Amino acid sequence: MLHDAGFSNWVTTAHKLYKEHSISNKLEIDSFLNLKCGAMKSIVKKGSQENIKTNWHTDISDAGKQPKLRTYMKFKSEFRFEPYLKLHNVKIRTAIAQFRLSAHHLRIETGRHTRPYTPAEKRLCLKCNGNLIQDEEHHLLLCPAFANQRMPLLQCATQYISGFVNLSDTEKFIQILRCENTQLLTALGTYLINTAKCT
Repeated sequence: MLHDAGFSNWVTTAHKLYKEHSISNKLEIDSFLNLKCGAMKSIVKKGSQENIKTNWHTDISDAGKQPKLRTYMKFKSEFRFEPYLKLHNVKIRTAIAQFRLSAHHLRIETGRHTRPYTPAEKRLCLKCNGNLIQDEEHHLLLCPAFANQRMPLLQCATQYISGFVNLSDTEKFIQILRCENTQLLTALGTYLINTAKCT
């Protein structure tokens, strides 16, 4: 076998991946290397997926290390395919993705790039006189400047999220961004597109 002779091939790569996933026992590695290709791929794939999930969860959980993810970690609690990515309308899908990833023009983000630097607590909304930070939750649910544009979104949320009117603003925000209903996702994307021009 080429691998045993010191040559690098797919077995070498599989061996390296297997070791990276905490399998260091010589007997386990030897038995792993004797598996058929399909079984070996399956083990490496499963180990890689688990490793990625663990690293992902660790990374988004550390707000001090990743301040840009402060909002994302409020509503994203599991590593999975998001239903909004199935929407056919590319503009709506893009608007939701940008909002979820803080790739927008709200002051909570733009203030990170000002010189001199603007602390998060001073990145206030310039659209209303509420003296509130213009973050994603404020923009989506609270800013009075967008009350009319927000009405269809809130009506849709009330229809598709059980007990929506009784939730706190933060819970409403989380439930809207976690939602799987196509109509509500479309209403969310439409609201974000319509209000993006005004931020």
